[in-house]
Amino acid sequence: MPLTIIPKQVLQSLSRTASPHEPRPGAATTHKAMISLAGFVLFLLVPACVAQASHQSGLLIGLADIAEKPKYQTLWVYPSPAQLSVRLLQGLLVPRRDGFWRVDSSESCSLDYADDGIDKPVNGDDAERRIDVSIEQEEQLWFVPIGSSPHIKGTSCEKINDDAQRIARAAEAKIEAAGKKVAEGSRMGDICSTSSSLVEFINGNYISSSTDTSTDCGVHPDSYPGWWVAPFGGGKAIKLEEVFGSAAAVQFEKAAQDNIQSSDDENCKPETLDTSKWTIHHDQGRWRVKGFANVHRLCGFFEEFDLDLNPTSIVGAQFKAGWAQIYRSIPNVLDAVIAPDQSWGVLLVGSSCKPAQKDCNRSRSIQIYRFQNGRPVKLLSSTKITQAGRIVMTEWALGKNADRWDQTMKSLPVSSPPTEFDQK
Repeated sequence: MPLTIIPKQVLQSLSRTASPHEPRPGAATTHKAMISLAGFVLFLLVPACVAQASHQSGLLIGLADIAEKPKYQTLWVYPSPAQLSVRLLQGLLVPRRDGFWRVDSSESCSLDYADDGIDKPVNGDDAERRIDVSIEQEEQLWFVPIGSSPHIKGTSCEKINDDAQRIARAAEAKIEAAGKKVAEGSRMGDICSTSSSLVEFINGNYISSSTDTSTDCGVHPDSYPGWWVAPFGGGKAIKLEEVFGSAAAVQFEKAAQDNIQSSDDENCKPETLDTSKWTIHHDQGRWRVKGFANVHRLCGFFEEFDLDLNPTSIVGAQFKAGWAQIYRSIPNVLDAVIAPDQSWGVLLVGSSCKPAQKDCNRSRSIQIYRFQNGRPVKLLSSTKITQAGRIVMTEWALGKNADRWDQTMKSLPVSSPPTEFDQK
């Protein structure tokens, strides 16, 4: 088996990063925040030689899925000398200098209606009146140290839904009492505006996210996507050239122009190019950089393009997986994270269902393997996750830090306090 030598300074840097009390230099510590937590724990006994080969490395791997709940999960994987510990928790458990933080999202809602919820006569015909009571729904990311309660702006959607139904029913009764009809197409508490976000990458210093604001009511439903990289906890978006230099902005502009659909159509060309519209995402064993440009909605709202940039200054040292060897061993593998000593790894594996196959479980799974010569050779554990789960965080703990993190993960409560809203 070939020997992989990791420079001492790299290991020391990773060891410092592994401690939530010793982050990467320049860690942001001024941002305030929030989260929730629930989960289960599974411990699997494996031969001690497997754990010893790992040199006591543990991995916190963050998962996200925009279409499912829970939207965010964290999997703690630790092959200790005695056993393989695997724990799946709701939310993203992020190590920082001042301890672990929880990052998750919650939805707030607001009502949109005028007067008593009854709109003006339809087509000038006073015999029919339309009810117009709609809801605006906003997803908010929250960040909070472990042990603190999450607080967000707005009102709970449960309360707003109840209020919307009460107002709509009162409007309906008022129209009928006046001897009129409720017009078709009335909005009886419909959700007409939504805003959502998806964490693409996070660590104790930075966060990368994609967002979407959409309007679903009216003649022309519309969507307004966005992308950004910012300090942990949010803040001003970081421009590409602030991280990678001026040459990155040139590459961004060229890649955008090369990838714009229907370039002969002026409507499909972006009005402006904004170098703050980029994300970091994990794919095929490593963190990558992608850029975006907004285009006309008839052209698909946006264009995305890969950028040949190494985000090490943000994500930290990367231990690249030998993707070709992994793929040959596990054909339906989607992503991978390999231990620093390459003795074990975590694979994101897709469903084996065929596209047209019915009654097939399409859930993805996180599979933990022992590795040898860069290849997965023995399955140690498998945990099912949501259908579109993706990797958004990889935080390693080395040496004694792995033991300490393991104790922390075991001590976390099954659930956290519910989200508190500033408007009742």
